[in-house]
Amino acid sequence: DKKTNRPTYENMNPLLRIINANNFVQGNPNLRPVSSYNGSATLAYRNALFVTANYGIDFRDFTYFAFQNQGGDSTVTRPVNNRYTQTVNLITAYNRQIKPWWYTSTNINLRKSSYQLADDHVKMKGITTFNFDTYNSFSLTKQLSWLILFRYRGKSQERNIKTEAYFTLTSGLRQTLFKKRATL
Repeated sequence: DKKTNRPTYENMNPLLRIINANNFVQGNPNLRPVSSYNGSATLAYRNALFVTANYGIDFRDFTYFAFQNQGGDSTVTRPVNNRYTQTVNLITAYNRQIKPWWYTSTNINLRKSSYQLADDHVKMKGITTFNFDTYNSFSLTKQLSWLILFRYRGKSQERNIKTEAYFTLTSGLRQTLFKKRATL
């Protein structure tokens, strides 16, 4: 699978946009389009368990960098083209009605990205990221269900931005009305 992603007007506009007294954003009129190549393979078992392996490489991908002026009192952030961004994913999904009263949809995603900037001296190997999602629905009555969503996002790196791990837990009730024509 091949696709081309062209820079937007904002990415190429060379006029300075003021963020605050010391920070500016500027486009880069020299940006080149990104060429992306992707491939994937999926194995399915009993229409409930799916394992997918993905590989993708983006040539001349966009990365935003902050540059200080010569006096060092202000910063201009602008996009530049990478040499490449390479990503490998392994995704496992399990979707199943476990019992008549329990449905689950659970996903595990392992992802590794590496980057080579246009400057050959800057190469980021990235880190392996672990993400986990599980959605469970428990029927309490024919019209009332208890829902639980747990989401974990592991420590990650997207180009030059690192994000710490975090999780969320959400729970709620779902009531069907009017012979399952409406939900509250």
